[in-house]
Amino acid sequence: AINTTLNMKTFIAIALACFVSSIKATSITCEECLEFGGKLAESFASEKSVADQTDLLSAVLCPMTEDPAGCDKGLRNWWSSIAAAMYPVYLEPNKLCGAAGLCGIKSIVKDATCDQCVDGVNGLASLLVTRSTVLDIISFLQGDALCATSADPAYCSQNIELTMPFAMPILGGIFMLRAPTFCCNFSNGGLCC
Repeated sequence: AINTTLNMKTFIAIALACFVSSIKATSITCEECLEFGGKLAESFASEKSVADQTDLLSAVLCPMTEDPAGCDKGLRNWWSSIAAAMYPVYLEPNKLCGAAGLCGIKSIVKDATCDQCVDGVNGLASLLVTRSTVLDIISFLQGDALCATSADPAYCSQNIELTMPFAMPILGGIFMLRAPTFCCNFSNGGLCC
């Protein structure tokens, strides 16, 4: 387990380094990043996308629990509220583009490529699954953003703590799998189309 954790931390560090370096080497401007990030966040938070996420999370996570039916019911009852609280903060374009180091960086390449865009989206996915980000999301959701204002804060808090470490890698996987589609749909130049 220790080797797996160390390997995952190493992988995430390498992916983050590649993400930042690949974005800095493109001609993506701060404004383009903010526009792309806004479209990406809007799409990921849409009702259809949240419903698809709920289905995927239920299909992947619930069979591994002691109570698959209860897990499914809980995800279906809570995921839209979790997404509504989490995405405006953790997919906020200024935060994402700032983490990527794009705003204030001058371009050294003429045109961004599909591969660079995909690398950037994959880097975003890597950022979302780091231990520190997951722990921050758990703390955020356990507070006033969700659990503190729920009917049963202790129950909500416990389930957030149990669910989010497994849910975030699945969400990161969605970003990675759909990176070319996101680049096609949300980039100014229709990269990867």
